[in-house]
Amino acid sequence: MTTTANRFVVGPDPQGRSAVLQRGLTNVKSRERLYWSATLWATEETPVDNTIAGDRSQTTDLGESLQPSPNGLICRALEIEPGAGFPRHHTDTLVVGRDPEIAVMRPARLAKLLVNYFGLVDVPTAFWLMFRHASGRLTADEADYVPESERHRVYRTARVHLSIYAVTIALAIGFGTWLPLVLIGGPSIYGRYMLQVYGFTQHAGMGENVLDHRLNTRTVKMCAVNRFLYWNMNYHVEHHMFPMVPYYRLPELHEEIKHDCAPVYPSLWAAYKEIIPAVLRQLRDQEYYVRRELLPGAQVVLAPTADFTGSLTIGDTAHRVDGWRGGVAHIYGHGNAKRWGWIHADLGDGDVLEAVTAVSHTPGLRRLAPMAFVRFRIGGRDWPASLLPSLRMRTTLGVQHWQLEGRIGAREVLIRVDQPTDRCVSLGYTDPDGGRAVCTNTEQADIHIDVDDRHWSVLGTGHAEVGLRGAEAPDINERIQT
Repeated sequence: MTTTANRFVVGPDPQGRSAVLQRGLTNVKSRERLYWSATLWATEETPVDNTIAGDRSQTTDLGESLQPSPNGLICRALEIEPGAGFPRHHTDTLVVGRDPEIAVMRPARLAKLLVNYFGLVDVPTAFWLMFRHASGRLTADEADYVPESERHRVYRTARVHLSIYAVTIALAIGFGTWLPLVLIGGPSIYGRYMLQVYGFTQHAGMGENVLDHRLNTRTVKMCAVNRFLYWNMNYHVEHHMFPMVPYYRLPELHEEIKHDCAPVYPSLWAAYKEIIPAVLRQLRDQEYYVRRELLPGAQVVLAPTADFTGSLTIGDTAHRVDGWRGGVAHIYGHGNAKRWGWIHADLGDGDVLEAVTAVSHTPGLRRLAPMAFVRFRIGGRDWPASLLPSLRMRTTLGVQHWQLEGRIGAREVLIRVDQPTDRCVSLGYTDPDGGRAVCTNTEQADIHIDVDDRHWSVLGTGHAEVGLRGAEAPDINERIQT
């Protein structure tokens, strides 16, 4: 693998001017046509202490370590050859013609799937491939993704495996007992059903040619015994999104990213209640697949501050709009929120706050706490840089007073909103599915913001709204003058 990346460390020189202090990649590791990686920087502390001299990415047991120290950070560049078989299945998952490991095609071959519960398809195929590999040959598909430099390993492994099986058969015949075959080789037949039971939960019935792993892969809750036998591969969404994470760290990874993924299947039975009907339906409808729903949502602020010119027509009367101040934003989500809050605050001097917090209306997700998406633009820079929700922000929703409080990164954040009744309108909404909600909206909110030791107060000019349903919702008050 040819990689032309370089590394530059920039900082002040003895005269206090910006200069390149160091250059060159460190701790480079690679395997031809498989992967290439290099350590860019490493620390033993967070936040980073930039007064420490030297290039610590080259420090033994720091930059070379696979994992950071308990309080430190490691930043690496990693490149994976796209043609390799293992990465291909994890990058081109269920992409027909690219993924070599699609177990349940559309339409499914039910007879083949059923007899394979006893290894009657995969075991003969595996031996045929072993003999082929032992003779120094690959199939056309294998030749496409096994690099030339690694093929000798395939041939050697096949010869070793065939030798082990030959010795096992000889021992069974020589001693007149089935025990050697029960221990070696036999599990691939009498234990095959467990692999099928586990393996079908991964992708069966999901959408082909879908590039988002969260929509074509399942994570299924399993008991400790099943997780042990399956090597934590029940955390399969996590495994596909981050295939280099070792199996024993997958439960931790799940806790870190579960809020940005589709709901977890609570059991094997729950997964199969979806898989079996989906596979059967695909026999007659090859366009059908299981459509997963992600948590809401995404927010795009096109123009946080804008002047509007045009006209507004109410009934038969047109009203001119000249120099009206406002903003333009889009919220993308899945379905309708059960309850939500939205803030837009012009902090002055080009600084802006946009925040959306919501609870999904989907059964199962509606029990979760509100998920907050918070974005500041301060000094021309957007913060936080990540588009993911701020998971450590707690939301308390109310009609007249509500707030978001918690941490974003290393910073303490508090956002308080006051919406006096006399400045609000409460409008009734009817969703496309017939659901009803009441949205209490104002362009004259008082919004108070604290980020660590910085403070802003937007008095009487903030946009805020709260949407509620059922008994939580206030009475409709459109404030229409008669």
